[in-house]
Amino acid sequence: MKNKRLRTICTAAVILLVLLAVFCLRFRPGHTEKTGELIAYAGLESITTYGNVQLERGESLPDQDKKLHEKDLNAAGIECGDTVELRFLDTSVVVPVVRNYSEVSAGEHLICLKDDFVELSINMQDFASSHFADKTTAPDGSAVWAFKEGIQGPVMFCLTLREKGGAKDLFHLSYTDERSDYASLSDEEFANFRMVTTTGMGKGTLYRTASPVDPKFKRNSYADAAIRRAGVATIMNLSDTREEVESFPGYADSYYATTDYIALKMGMSATAEDFKVKLAQGLRFFAEHEGPYAFHCLEGKDRTGIVAELLECFMGASFEEVRDDYMVTFYNYFGVKPGTPEYDTIVNNNLVKILGQILGTEDLEHADLAGLTEAYFRSIGLTDAEMDALRANLGKSAEAPALPAAA
Repeated sequence: MKNKRLRTICTAAVILLVLLAVFCLRFRPGHTEKTGELIAYAGLESITTYGNVQLERGESLPDQDKKLHEKDLNAAGIECGDTVELRFLDTSVVVPVVRNYSEVSAGEHLICLKDDFVELSINMQDFASSHFADKTTAPDGSAVWAFKEGIQGPVMFCLTLREKGGAKDLFHLSYTDERSDYASLSDEEFANFRMVTTTGMGKGTLYRTASPVDPKFKRNSYADAAIRRAGVATIMNLSDTREEVESFPGYADSYYATTDYIALKMGMSATAEDFKVKLAQGLRFFAEHEGPYAFHCLEGKDRTGIVAELLECFMGASFEEVRDDYMVTFYNYFGVKPGTPEYDTIVNNNLVKILGQILGTEDLEHADLAGLTEAYFRSIGLTDAEMDALRANLGKSAEAPALPAAA
């Protein structure tokens, strides 16, 4: 009887150990089987300049880097177009898994699938600053991150499949870096380059573009040729430090290198104090220098879009003019046309939401956009004299460019 009882106890203990081992295997950090759940981590080194968070595995295999990849999510049963419950610290939020930030409304959380990593983001805001880290700017313009008081890293994130195909109603945006994929576009359209022609702007005075120096998306050479043809003299660079600009391949031989430019390295959140300070610096730079002018970020889409909206409103453009110019970018990259559901969704989710928040109005179509923008510029530190100089510079038509296109 005693031996039977002992065997029963031993059997129960073995079963308990097996169950414990399975539980630990199932939930060990970074484990990816078809479970619908994945554990990932992020430290300070995982935070980008713009506050996006690149996820890392809890374990690093010998032939792989630490970064979490799309295939890791797929192995756990999570795919693009699904919705996921994201849990970390004391926060729980349901987010879509997408490939482009603009697929969700400004201010909403998302999991973005990149070529080499998986990133947590808030569209047009700063994920890290919103939740667990504070940013300061170093003298060279780079970001320095520190965990908020009471938080010790790395931060653990639990991703649990909420609904298969739960984000299927979102439209999905994607573009390529190959010129041959855009045969219907001109070189300038491929570079997302165009003159700003809204009410109040001088002819040939202000241009917006993708980066003429950063080769990441293979549009820089086309953009550099375009600013040369336009005779651009002064540039507001929203995305880089001067050191970064000068380090790009081909910079020394570019037309860009002959211009006066200010390198601002702005973040993505238009409501952040750092964004406002740097925007004021850029506007003063335009007020103090002769045109023609150009401004850009990397794609000429998000930060460039915000600056374009504000300058156009400041000079007297209607909401319809601002909208039409803003949406040209989404045609150049994604082929989005007026009259489509995608067009209206992007206008409402991005343009209306962000510009309305900046100017403090819910009725952009009937508001005094020029007056509201002037008040906003004053609130970020511009003087009346600086605004008068900026208005005069942007309203003055430029002479024909003196420099020919590169051979």
